[in-house]
Amino acid sequence: MTVLQAYVDDYQILTVKVARSFYQGECQSFFLSDQEKQYPTKIVRKEEHQNQIVYLLALENEIDFDHTYTVWENHGRHTYVEYRNILQTQRFIDTYTYFKNDLGATYAPHKTIFKLWSPVSQQVVLKLLNNGCPSFFVMSKKEHGVFCVELMGDFDGALYQYICTQGNTSKTIIDPYGKSSNANGEYSAVIDLNRIKKIEDHAKLPPLQHPTDALIYECHVRDVTSLLKIEHPGTFSAMLQTGLQIEGQPVGFDYLTSIGFTHLQLQPVCDYETVDENHPNLYNWGYDPKQFFALEGSYSTNPNDPYARMLEFKQLVKQFHDHGIRVVLDLVMNHVYDLDTNALQQSVPNYYFRRNESGYLSNGSFCGNDFDSKKPMARKMILDVISFFMKVYQVDGFRFDLMGIFDVETMNEVVRLAKSIKADALVYGEGWNLPTALKHEEKAMIENQAQMPLIGHFNDRFRDVLKGGTSHDARYDQGFLTGNVSINEAVLGAICGNSTFLEKRFDSPCQSINALETHDNLTLWDKMHFACMNQPRSLRLKRQKLLIALMLLSQGIPFLHGQMEFCGTKSDDENSYQSLDFINGFQYERMLYYKSCLDYVKKCIALRKSYDLFRLHLTKDIERLVDFIVLEKGILCYQIKNPVPLVSYKKIQVFINPTNEDVTIKLDHQVQIIFDEEGEKHMELQDTLTIGMCSLMIGLERI
Repeated sequence: MTVLQAYVDDYQILTVKVARSFYQGECQSFFLSDQEKQYPTKIVRKEEHQNQIVYLLALENEIDFDHTYTVWENHGRHTYVEYRNILQTQRFIDTYTYFKNDLGATYAPHKTIFKLWSPVSQQVVLKLLNNGCPSFFVMSKKEHGVFCVELMGDFDGALYQYICTQGNTSKTIIDPYGKSSNANGEYSAVIDLNRIKKIEDHAKLPPLQHPTDALIYECHVRDVTSLLKIEHPGTFSAMLQTGLQIEGQPVGFDYLTSIGFTHLQLQPVCDYETVDENHPNLYNWGYDPKQFFALEGSYSTNPNDPYARMLEFKQLVKQFHDHGIRVVLDLVMNHVYDLDTNALQQSVPNYYFRRNESGYLSNGSFCGNDFDSKKPMARKMILDVISFFMKVYQVDGFRFDLMGIFDVETMNEVVRLAKSIKADALVYGEGWNLPTALKHEEKAMIENQAQMPLIGHFNDRFRDVLKGGTSHDARYDQGFLTGNVSINEAVLGAICGNSTFLEKRFDSPCQSINALETHDNLTLWDKMHFACMNQPRSLRLKRQKLLIALMLLSQGIPFLHGQMEFCGTKSDDENSYQSLDFINGFQYERMLYYKSCLDYVKKCIALRKSYDLFRLHLTKDIERLVDFIVLEKGILCYQIKNPVPLVSYKKIQVFINPTNEDVTIKLDHQVQIIFDEEGEKHMELQDTLTIGMCSLMIGLERI
């Protein structure tokens, strides 16, 4: 540590740390000074620590954020004061919270207004690059700590930065509310949003009646086209291309729209730090955020044109809408990649990021910082991001990365806002119990799901019961459909979305996101390299199909990860977040090799869409209509009663064979098979069924 550190912790309280290396840390007195005069202080507490002594000082006069302060101690050492816990006080919140929705650069053809919230800055200067020529404008400090300057003229596309002076430090930052930027986020850009909105998106998608009608498919923008020999592979533009084929089979956009899912979840598309946008040779998933409003430039055909990424992404969303598919964004706002250089931390140090009771940064994200969603201006930023992407780009929902970092109240405000814009918007996330500095009852996690009835959570219980554990240490563990057929009871609860008395984690199946595989950890196929390592490929293929089929037919919201429909592999790479394209990219040759699996998955999806009994949205209906029978030789019958049996059939029966041998069973009634081992339908009625090893068969018990 430096010899002397000083912090403002309230309007009349300073904390000063003195290193033991300096006079053993012993100081008899301190005083405070600004540009005009000196202010006396009183030592009210002294704390002895191994490497330092901490002094609590009381001030006679209150701190004024417009002043630059220096603390002096009696030996003559001095240091500039940093604002810290004062930013957590109710008085600061009441005085400086800004409610208007005009932060950033607001463009009009005849003028642009620039606004930055930075109450702890003594001065902010706008640096504007217009046609490459820099100009500087001193901004005025207005109400609630907002700096503002209004420039007359047309500044469409101009680049800009802010130079913030805080104490003895000047920091050059991009705009935290910047809507776009040049390559690598060096400068923010003035954007005319009407140019983006001119791409009209008027697709009339049928309303999503219930969240359980959704079928989510996750993929990474770059992965879809990175291995194709086309222009600008790995970009929004490449993902838009139609007519691409390999051996007569569609790839790229046409492939995605052929599968049958309802919602495309894109891994992070907002600006992240670790790929050089001018030379995107390196790879990253994008969970290392830099800007929350600006899109990632490496997905653009021209990263130095701030409009290119915006127009290309808007066109992408529109094109999926035109094909009946909604778009969900994977939103990463729980942390930033580099706290020290991030514009949020530099514009208002020690405000946006959560600290524990000892004053240290909370690190529940395991990335060195946690975004403090309870702070009013931090919460406002989250809500402003939601509004921006839904109104400008017309996206249809959000998946929240490490949602347990956020608080319950913020997430409920998010879903209220999203549904006020689109009534059927989806909001869900990773509801893990993370060690962030929040009270247990405040965390937006699965254990608090009852406080967030309209928000979904990834159901790790469903995942682990069906396929086995996902961690590195659990890669050999088997689930019900990968070899451990003894866990029948746990499977029953999972099939019901863990929303019933069988095993209750959720109050509603609409809260259960049933994913067997996501971008994290081993793919399902790679998991079986370990859990089913002595089994032939043909049997593992059967297991792959059975796992996906049961996921798609269980109660809750099914979730497919890109490529799992054709046994996708990452060569046993458990954490491919920065592995290169040959690991992460869509291996369409593999799609051709495992086309039988792809075709089977498509049939499963069509079946789920055809029968709303697989999409029950109320727990009471699941408890009333769903039951299970364990038949001979380990066959599990999952059956759903038809509440209006006079229509055509009495119940749907799903016969699941998790064993390694074919099993023939005799029923006391006749069924019509609507889905056999290959996904085919039979017309005749039968009471004797042979269910192949590691497969399922579905029948209708007729009236």
